[in-house]
Amino acid sequence: MKKLNVLLAVIAFAFLVGCSEEQKNQINQYWANQIKTLATRLGMSDEELLKIISQSRGRRGRNSMLTPKQQEELSRALEQTLAQPKENDKTATKAAAQPAKPVEAMLFLSPTCPWCQRLKKEGFARKFRDKYDGQVVLTEYMLDKDENTALYSKMIRKHKLSGGVPLLIIGNTPLQGYSEKLLDQASAAADKEIKKHNLQNLLTAAQNTPPVLQVSMEDEEISGPASAQDKKQMKRMLLSLQESNGEMIQSIGVTFGPVVKNHAMAKAAETEKKLKQIADKSADFASFKTQYDQIVAQHNKEMDQLMRKNADKIRNVR
Repeated sequence: MKKLNVLLAVIAFAFLVGCSEEQKNQINQYWANQIKTLATRLGMSDEELLKIISQSRGRRGRNSMLTPKQQEELSRALEQTLAQPKENDKTATKAAAQPAKPVEAMLFLSPTCPWCQRLKKEGFARKFRDKYDGQVVLTEYMLDKDENTALYSKMIRKHKLSGGVPLLIIGNTPLQGYSEKLLDQASAAADKEIKKHNLQNLLTAAQNTPPVLQVSMEDEEISGPASAQDKKQMKRMLLSLQESNGEMIQSIGVTFGPVVKNHAMAKAAETEKKLKQIADKSADFASFKTQYDQIVAQHNKEMDQLMRKNADKIRNVR
C-alpha cells in the first residue's frame, strides 16, 4: 500500500508547492489520467477507485477496505503506471528507458568459416542491431587480425569454451556455433542481460543515495528517564513521523526528481535523528511533545520551502 500512499501524497503536493496555475492544472490532469488508467486496469469506475483510495488512506493502510488481492493489484498497477513515460515528455522515449551505458556484445567470425559467411549473408548483425538499437552495442571481430585472435582466446578462457566460430557473447552470455534460430537465442540472451544491466544500474544508484533514516524506531528503543508508558508514546509518534517522511520523500522523487528527493532525504534524516536524541533525554512525554511539535513544524516548513524553491523542476505532466 506504500505505492497508494505515494500517489495521494503527490496529489497533495500539487496544492502545496509554489507553482503556477498552469503547472497545477497540468499536474491535476496528469493524476486524473493516472486514476482513470488504474481504474480501467482493475475493472472498476473512477469513482469506485477514488472511494477505495480515500477509505484506505484514512486508515493509513491498516484495516483497509481493500482485500489483500485488491491491494496487490492496485499496488502493481500503480507501479506500472508511474513507470510509464509521460505523453508530452520529449525525453520519455525508448532511449530514455534504456541503461545509461548499453550492454556490450561481441561477434567473432573467421574468413574461412562457411557458417560465419552464412551468418553474414543472412544479415544477422544488422537484424540484431536494429532490434536492440541503443540497448546493446554489437562489435564484430574477424579472426584475421592478431589483436582479434588474442581477444577471442581470452573470451574462450573466460567463459570456459572449446574453440569454434561463430562465437557471440552478449554481456556474460556466450552463444557458440551457427543456428537458424540464433537471432531468437540472441534475443533471449540480450533481454536477460539488459535486465541484469538495468538492475545493476539501480543498485549502483541506490548505493550512491543517502539513506532516508539515520535511526530506525522499528529496531531501536528509547533510553532515558521517562516512564515505560511515556517511552511507548514517544516511539509511536516517531514511527508515525518516519512513515510519513518515507511517503513524502518518495512523492517528492516522483514529482521533482532524484536531486530534490536527496535533499528531502537529508532533511528528514536530520530531523529524525534530532527527535530520537530528544526522546532519549526527555523526562516525560509532555516535555518531549513540546519539543516534537516545534521541531516538526520547522521540518514541515523547510520541506515546503524546498518544494517551493524547486517548483521549476516539477516534471512536465499532463
